[in-house]
Amino acid sequence: MDYYQTTNPSYGMAEASMASEGILFGEIRRRDKVVVFSLTGLTLLMLSACFVYGMVQPKRLINLFFTLCICMMSISELVIIFWYRRGELDPKFRYLICYNAICIIALCTCCLIFAASEN
Repeated sequence: MDYYQTTNPSYGMAEASMASEGILFGEIRRRDKVVVFSLTGLTLLMLSACFVYGMVQPKRLINLFFTLCICMMSISELVIIFWYRRGELDPKFRYLICYNAICIIALCTCCLIFAASEN
């Protein structure tokens, strides 16, 4: 088999091109799309609210620090999403992505409650 691969460099190219033309992990269900878009929208809304509230209330540096920590967690979440969409991660990582998004939403809620309770 090694001899055939070295003498014929196009060996296996047809399978690779066929795999790249199809859908990555099968059909995407409508429910999955709704969950992903709702989690994305809620996460972006909460992140922007935390960031704006941290900038408006610059009295305490802890608000801004808390917001920056949440943003750094979001960057790692975006990297995982990027890898997942490129096909470098298994479909089971979809649950990890949703779990991390829910954790980020919970941290944003805690940040807003903490910042609002200071007044």
